[in-house]
Parts: sequence; structure tokens; C-alpha cells
Amino acid sequence: MINIEYEKCLLGTMLSQDVDIDSISMKVDSKFFSNTTNAFLYEKILEMKREGVPTNLLELKQRCPNVNPVYIAELTDTVATSANWEFYADELKSLYTACVYLNFIVKSS
Repeated sequence: MINIEYEKCLLGTMLSQDVDIDSISMKVDSKFFSNTTNAFLYEKILEMKREGVPTNLLELKQRCPNVNPVYIAELTDTVATSANWEFYADELKSLYTACVYLNFIVKSS
């Protein structure tokens, strides 16, 4: 129930498209990310937005020296259009909810 590609698409959209990052942050919590690096990058992008810093690849690379710069650069490779951000956000939330539910069932049995 993990889809790291959805995570990367959402991050890439936030970095390369003219999207309302505030709207994304209202739908997506960093705990929805299964990949810790992606969750970290998501928090950094939100931090950049709060500080009024441009949310782009160069700035993100500078703020995350411990993350492979190639990985960061590749985030925008799979972004087709900013119109898809809601799909990715909804999918991340659904996958997270399913994992929480599954963990609850496993622990209860």
C-alpha cells in the first residue's frame, strides 16, 4: 500500500508548477508519506513557502545538503500537470489510511 511515485509526483508538482502550496498543505500531512526522505522534503518545501522563499529545485537542494541532489532533481521528471496534485494528495491520504487500518487489524488479532 505504498506508492512512492505518487509522493514524488506531488513533491515535483510543488516544485515545478504554479500550484497553491497552502491548499496542498491543508490536504496532505507529512505523516502520509511512507518514504522518510519524501516526508522531510515535503516539510522543507512547506518551510520555504512559510518563509517566502521560492519553492524550486535549487533552493531545496541548498536546504537539504544530506539528500542526494540527483534524487531532488528527478522529482520534477514525472510531473505532467499541476491539475493532478489533488489526485496525488487524495491517493496519499487513502494509502496512509489503509495502512493505519491494516496495522490496527494486525495488532488487534
